[in-house]
Amino acid sequence: MDNFQEMSDVLRRASLISITKPDGLVDKLSKDKHKPKDTLYMVHTLSLLFGVLNMLPFSFFVTANDYWMYKFRDPAKDTADLNNKTTLEKYFVSGSLIVQTVPAIATMLLSTTFGPRFRAHPRIIISLTSINIIFVVFTAFIKINTDTWQVAFFVLTLLGMSFITGVLNLFQVTSIAVISKFPPAYMKSFLIGQGMASIFNSTLQIISLALGTSTETSALFYFITGTLVILFSWVLYLFVQHTSFYKYYIQIELEDTKKKHSKEDIKIAFLRIWPSMATMCLVFFTMNLTHPCVTTLVVSENYGNGNKWNDVYFVPAITYLFTEVCSLLGRLLSRPIITKSNGPWVVGFVVLRMIVLIPLVWFCNAQPRNHLPVLLPHDWQYILVLLLYFVTSGFLVNISVLSVPQLAKEKEDVAYLILLSSVSVSVGVFSFISLLAVRIL
Repeated sequence: MDNFQEMSDVLRRASLISITKPDGLVDKLSKDKHKPKDTLYMVHTLSLLFGVLNMLPFSFFVTANDYWMYKFRDPAKDTADLNNKTTLEKYFVSGSLIVQTVPAIATMLLSTTFGPRFRAHPRIIISLTSINIIFVVFTAFIKINTDTWQVAFFVLTLLGMSFITGVLNLFQVTSIAVISKFPPAYMKSFLIGQGMASIFNSTLQIISLALGTSTETSALFYFITGTLVILFSWVLYLFVQHTSFYKYYIQIELEDTKKKHSKEDIKIAFLRIWPSMATMCLVFFTMNLTHPCVTTLVVSENYGNGNKWNDVYFVPAITYLFTEVCSLLGRLLSRPIITKSNGPWVVGFVVLRMIVLIPLVWFCNAQPRNHLPVLLPHDWQYILVLLLYFVTSGFLVNISVLSVPQLAKEKEDVAYLILLSSVSVSVGVFSFISLLAVRIL
C-alpha cells in the first residue's frame, strides 16, 4: 500500500534526527549484490515491536481502566461502582493526560537540541530499561493493598506515568531514526506496529478480564504480559545489533548534525503548511475535551443488571478497542489531499466537526454528572458517535501529515519540525481542559 510508503518518508523526516547518506554510499548500496539477509526476519520483528512500543507503555496504563477504578474505588466497598465514581476515579484519566505535558515538551526540546550528539544505542537501552523498571514496579503494586493510602498511590501513579511519557518520547525519536535506516519495508512494519499497539492493549485487557477470577488477577496477567513484551523487545534488540544485516545498514547511513534553518525558512514553511498544522491542532484539541477523559466515564445503558458485557467488557471493548479500529480505518483511507486552495475549507470542516462532535460525546451516558443531561442514553447511539468521531480523526491526522510535502515543497524538512513542535506544544498547553470537560458534565 503506497500509503505506508509515503508515511515511511514522513517519519524519516519527522524523526528530529538528521540522517543522511554520505556521497558515494548510495551507489555502493545499489551496486552491492552481497548484502546480508535478515535471518529469520529478526529485524522485521524488531521493527514491528519498536512500532508497538512507540504507543504501548502510556496507553497500556490508561487502557487498564477496570484496574484503576478498583484501586481508586470507595474503600468501604469491595468493587467499583461506575455509576457513583469517587473523585479519584472520576479524575484519574484527565489527570493522566495533564501529567504528560511537561515531560513531553521537555523531552521533545531536549531530543531536538541534544539528540544528535549521542549515539542511538545507549538511548534505546536506557529508555527501554527505564520503561521496563516502571512496569515491574507497578506490577508489584497490584498485590499491595493501597486502600489506606489511595491519594498517595494516585499521585505516585501519575508521577510514574509522567516519567514514562518523558522516556517514551526519547525512545520514539530514536527508534524512528534507527528504523528509517533500513529499506522501506521495515518502516512499513514499524507503522503497522504503531497502528496495532492500542488494539493490542485493548484486546489484551479484554482477554485478561475474561481469564481473571478477580480484578487483581486480571490486572496481574495484563501487566505481566506488557512487561514481557517490553523485555522481549529489549533482548531482541541486544541480539539483533550484532547481526550482519543490522550492522550493514547501520554503518551505511550515518547520523549527521542537524540542519540549521533560518528564520525566513521557518516563516515560509509556516505560511505554507498552516492548514495541516491547524487541522492537527484542532483534532487534538477536540480529543482533549472528549477522549479518553469523558469517554472512559461512559457506561452501558444496562450497567448494573448483572450482565458481564455491560458491567465488565463495555468500556475496554467499545471505548478502547472499537475506537482504535475506527481510527486505524480512517488512517488507511487517508491520502495527501490538502492543497493551498482547499486548505481553508479543510480547516473549516474540522471546526464544524469539533462543534458537532464535542457536544455529542458529552451528551452520551457518562457517569457521574451534575450539570448536563444525558440526551444519548443508548449504547448504539454512543457507538455511532464513536464511529463518526474516530474514523474522521484518524483520517484528518494522516492527511495533515501526508500533505506536508506538497504544501511545503522545498521547505519540507523544516515544515515537519514546525508541525511536530506546534502539535506537541498545543496538546501540552491545552491538556488542562480535560479536567474542565469532566467538571462540565
